[in-house]
Amino acid sequence: METMQTDETRNAGSNKPHPCGLSNLGNTCYINAALQSLGSVVPLMDYLAKDGLGDRGEMVKELHVMVQHMRTKSELFSPCKIKDQIAESNTRFGQTSQEDSQEFLQALIEKLHQCLRISVKSDAPTLNVEQDSTELEASEAAWHRYLNQHGESIVRDQFEGQLQSSMTCRECKKVTWKFDPLMFLPVPIPSAEHSEEHPCLLQDCLKGAFELQYFGGKEWYCSKCDHQANMERKPSISKLPNILMVYLKRFQTNYQSGERSKVNTNVTFPLRDFELSDVMSESAKSVQFKYTLIAVINHIGNITGGHYTAYGKHNNEWFSFDDSEVKCISEDRISSCYAYVLFYQKSTAGDHQQTMPKCNDTKKQAISDNNTQQHPHKEVQKCTAENDEEDEREESFFSCFLCLCCCRTRRRNAKMD
Repeated sequence: METMQTDETRNAGSNKPHPCGLSNLGNTCYINAALQSLGSVVPLMDYLAKDGLGDRGEMVKELHVMVQHMRTKSELFSPCKIKDQIAESNTRFGQTSQEDSQEFLQALIEKLHQCLRISVKSDAPTLNVEQDSTELEASEAAWHRYLNQHGESIVRDQFEGQLQSSMTCRECKKVTWKFDPLMFLPVPIPSAEHSEEHPCLLQDCLKGAFELQYFGGKEWYCSKCDHQANMERKPSISKLPNILMVYLKRFQTNYQSGERSKVNTNVTFPLRDFELSDVMSESAKSVQFKYTLIAVINHIGNITGGHYTAYGKHNNEWFSFDDSEVKCISEDRISSCYAYVLFYQKSTAGDHQQTMPKCNDTKKQAISDNNTQQHPHKEVQKCTAENDEEDEREESFFSCFLCLCCCRTRRRNAKMD
């Protein structure tokens, strides 16, 4: 049964509406946590609050209704119609079993982009990264090609950046680059030396995700040497998004035994002044940004059962969202061993600008697409928490999880079918 909000949960002394709770439709805490986290992304909420988006499809219409409700009312809101819209293209989210909140968030953002995207016709020159070109030129050319193929939207503008893999032949030292879109930044976390009582730092985990990798000659062909050659690969970030979503890889698989488990290591993460200079590409280090935490998705429980909640920042105050229950909380409660997805927003002046120049002479044509931690007494909902394992042996470091159409989701869907 839903717990109705009381006067104790309202933001006393504020003239602005208290953030509203969301109804649990039956194992839908994973949906509520994702939606409440997006509620702290002000640029997206401002866009969806505008009138005149009715011709962009039912998905946008229902999100518009939700945002208007969140900004004007404190009563519970039911995300039933939003759930139904996502289920049209992702049937597993229409079922009664609980799913992974990060995967639902990814599906929602992808569908939102499809509804809002506009085509981009760029006159930027096409460069072949195999030919002589600078790192910045290759990065810009790859970004322009990506926008030409997939279009732009508020989703691309706010949530998406670019990842870079620099591959160096260990014989002739020739360097080539591979680029992938960045929307969710997956960060591995240790499970052996750390625990809930002995946390590790997010910055240290992040360095582990971008460490130098070595590969034998059978795995890579060097065009300059004209034969298979040993190589080293250095991942980095070449373009930072305005909203950086970091998800901690708490659900892991033992490839020898096949057993899955959840890592409950307490990862300490900064609430402000978070910067990523240590993992930026050389061409992007000249532009420095700092990030401020605005929301967190939490998962309480284990690999077979659990519950999702969210923390969100509204008008410089932090709130805990537990389905229908909303409470003000202090900053010292934000970082915990339950944190799963972290939402950061650029906090420096001019933070809305790209980290690389936008292409000149760009023509755009509209496309119409119809297409708190858990309370001890609260019942723990059944949760499969199947955030599919990222295969460490994939050919590309980023290819299996950083593109919106990542093969991780395809593998998961295939197993469910």
